[in-house]
Amino acid sequence: MNATHFLTPNWYESLRLAGSNPSMLGFFTEQMLLSYISVTGCPSAGPEFGGQLKSVFFQTKTPVVSSDMNGSFLYIPTSFNFEGVDAILVSVNQGKKEAVIVGLQITISKTHSDSEGKFFQDWQRWEDIFRGLKITFRFLWILEKIDGKILEEDVEGINRSLKSGSRQLRPPFRRAYTSVMGISKDIGTKLEIARDA
Repeated sequence: MNATHFLTPNWYESLRLAGSNPSMLGFFTEQMLLSYISVTGCPSAGPEFGGQLKSVFFQTKTPVVSSDMNGSFLYIPTSFNFEGVDAILVSVNQGKKEAVIVGLQITISKTHSDSEGKFFQDWQRWEDIFRGLKITFRFLWILEKIDGKILEEDVEGINRSLKSGSRQLRPPFRRAYTSVMGISKDIGTKLEIARDA
């Protein structure tokens, strides 16, 4: 299966047919957007992700990454309803000694579980992998509509005071919102048509 598999006319037709089934409509939208992002990038996640990404599928709890990797990657879990996120964007610039890790959640539902909390439960693993690099964390929500949402905001880290000192439970990160239409006008238009069918 190649990156454009979910962008064929058959999948657009499936999206239209799923209009009355919110679960199927959400599933098709998610798969199509991930395909689109792998081919064109995801500037909404940051400038590091503005071009074609190297797509990597993973079956484990977290993706297997190398500490000496370089470039921008889209990690897609193969398990249905992967805990926390629909994909993880990773950009590493070994020359600048920097890494950017972005949790990516796509939802067309008005409510969603605490994806950010689940994603950041394992944040220290990234620091262990990229020891010696400056790591920036982000979280991108792709929603059907972003009415009334602040498009970007910095979220403070969470620390807990212990007798032995302070422990960081969650790193600071940048939260961003964009719409399906903001990622792909074509998929966003097809989603609107499916909703109206």
